[in-house]
Amino acid sequence: MKKIKRYLLFFIIITCILYMVYYFLFYKEQSIECGLVVSFKEKKKNYDVELFIGNDSKSLSIPKDKFNPQVQCYNIKFKGIFIKEITPAKFIDGTFNSLKGDVIEINDTKYSKEKTLSFIFLKDGKPQKVSKNFFVVGNSGYKYYFNSQNKIQLIVIESPPKLDTIRVGISQNNNSNYNHGEVRLYSKRGLELIADDQNYNIPKENKLQITFKKEVLVLNVLDKEGKLISKLLETNRPVKVFGVKNSLLYMEKQINNISYIPTYPGYLEIKLNSEGFNIINVVQMEDYIRFVVPSEVPYSAGIEGYKAQAIAARTYAISDMLSGRFEGYGFHVDDSTLSQVYNSQPTNDLVKEAVQSTQNLVMTYKNKIIDAKYYSTSCGFGASYDEVWSDKTSKPYLTFNNFTDKQIKDLTNDVDALSFFKDWTVNAIDSASPYFRWKYTLSSKQLNTIINQNIYESYLNSPTSFKKKWLFNIYIKTKISPQGIGQIQDIYISKHTPSGLVSELTIISETGTYKIVGSRIIKKLVTPLKTMDKILLTRLRGEPIKNFESLPSAFFSIDREFKSNRLTSITIYGGGYGHGVGMSQYGLIESSRIGKDYRTILTTFYKDIEFADLNTIKIE
Repeated sequence: MKKIKRYLLFFIIITCILYMVYYFLFYKEQSIECGLVVSFKEKKKNYDVELFIGNDSKSLSIPKDKFNPQVQCYNIKFKGIFIKEITPAKFIDGTFNSLKGDVIEINDTKYSKEKTLSFIFLKDGKPQKVSKNFFVVGNSGYKYYFNSQNKIQLIVIESPPKLDTIRVGISQNNNSNYNHGEVRLYSKRGLELIADDQNYNIPKENKLQITFKKEVLVLNVLDKEGKLISKLLETNRPVKVFGVKNSLLYMEKQINNISYIPTYPGYLEIKLNSEGFNIINVVQMEDYIRFVVPSEVPYSAGIEGYKAQAIAARTYAISDMLSGRFEGYGFHVDDSTLSQVYNSQPTNDLVKEAVQSTQNLVMTYKNKIIDAKYYSTSCGFGASYDEVWSDKTSKPYLTFNNFTDKQIKDLTNDVDALSFFKDWTVNAIDSASPYFRWKYTLSSKQLNTIINQNIYESYLNSPTSFKKKWLFNIYIKTKISPQGIGQIQDIYISKHTPSGLVSELTIISETGTYKIVGSRIIKKLVTPLKTMDKILLTRLRGEPIKNFESLPSAFFSIDREFKSNRLTSITIYGGGYGHGVGMSQYGLIESSRIGKDYRTILTTFYKDIEFADLNTIKIE
């Protein structure tokens, strides 16, 4: 018996020695950054703890003196079964202001984030990994946990984001420049503002002038004529401006030829940056829609057209909000065509009725919000999402559509496309638009100037889009000279998408044969230079346009003229205005005019969609 005990003791000692050798030689130190405590069970000397990390669970035995059941998240270093270091993860909570690169701003303070930042939603107290769609600018209800390098590693979402308030970035002149140097604000009931934690009041007969000066905002009070009454303050912190009793805010911006001074519901948030200041209109979603609809479609859209536009605009806004496209600036959408036009026209009673009767209504596909893209005018065909955008995202509700009364399969063949674009008698859902058909002619000399001046810049922006014929029909990557490609001998569209969108252009010049791919690049290549006043864009209706900076669309083909086998001129025949995906606004107007209701209008352009209250949509 004693022998057995000795052998057993010897075996245990040897096992422990071997384990220690194995531990030191082969076990690597591991770490858990921001492990979220899912559950724990108290034992005699330790706690058996289950941690949620990313999308996985990890069980550890943690000594009692190193674990506090009240702490929700830990940073841990361990080797094998031994805990080497364990510290509660530092956390903060607060409002998410912006996210730019690796910097998150929370409650007006900036923090670094980890590249492997993850998002966990506590659903009924149980953690589940979710997408960044749950992390929406302007929302609170988030806990931000820091890893051992003092970077935000984990964001715990305690409640889904609120979608009934939207943050609109105000541009300088309906473009993508959001830096302002000066604005003047007033209201029919006066202004209230919060700056440097102080409240100020501006009487209704006066204006608030906000000016950027070096690294501060300068706030002054002016009379109606713009004369200085008093200097209010200077600050480098955000300023909030409200209309007394929720009255509308009037904004005078430094814009040439002001014909309409916009009025803003909600309040304005003014935030300083190195080049000026940003203005964000924080507004209830339904108030926002009331000022989008008349800015996007005219009064002739009628009540059903207004309803359709209201639902499309609301859906588009929610989609942008969840995507975080503008989160680097701290807003959800801007007020230009980059998102949807906001406040370029006053609202009216018919719009208010349309918005009220469709309140909170959005379009969904399989219970998820859709990307409700829309544009001005089709060429007669609507493009599918993947014809225009190549991000490999599946959006089956944005499909190829034939809006004409002709039985045409598609426009992939250039002969068919040219014949279609040259036919100005085609009847389509939006053929009443002035831009349904358009054309312009370039002489050989003008064409050479345009191509050779545009091509190098286009090449620099997208070098992989340019190839040159090497041997037989083999094309290889090429470089484009700053001087261009020489005398143009021929030019034609060698590939179209099914809806007629240009996708490949072939140019034969004295220096070789080139293929250029990409509708945006091709469109830019054949756009006349600003200095060429003699080139006129002729439209189906209305006066010709000169000095146009961009083609109305990339749905076009090229008709060439030769004389003695030499290219003498080309005429570009095109159709439509805009990207061509989703809803045509002229189609909306015409459908409303002939008596179609908003649901019929929208399901014409967005396939297999459903209508839902925005508060019930599924966020993933």
